[in-house]
Amino acid sequence: MSVKTIDMGLIARLKAMNELAEKKILVGIQEDAGKTEDGSATLAEVGYYQEYGTRDIPARPWLSEGVKRADPAKLLKQIAVDVVNGRPADQALQRAGVAAVGAIQEGFTATAWEPNAASTIKAKGSSQPLIDTGRLRQSVSYKIVKGDG
Repeated sequence: MSVKTIDMGLIARLKAMNELAEKKILVGIQEDAGKTEDGSATLAEVGYYQEYGTRDIPARPWLSEGVKRADPAKLLKQIAVDVVNGRPADQALQRAGVAAVGAIQEGFTATAWEPNAASTIKAKGSSQPLIDTGRLRQSVSYKIVKGDG
């Protein structure tokens, strides 16, 4: 009679890997982040205008630069290490989401953006691009979605 043993830890890690394949992390300003103080736009719209620019606002690609700063390859490696070490898939994704948000938020002040126009500086009382009340920066978040989300 032979006895077969099954490494339950390995099975749990494989299950977590399968869960990861079905999910993704969306990082940025989510549609439910709220509106500007005057209600004229959503914060997601303001983030879009800043990222790509408008006729009156130069592009300040806070999101794409922030994603580079977060280093997706490094985040993927950390997720894999977490799962191999027994961390549940959702926790590994949450840790990566938090790290990505932090890197993006850091970029708001750590990047040398094109300066504000004199009229903007006068209107908001600051020369710091992308920062007025701090709501835009604070609204950067992540969510984990299954499938195409």
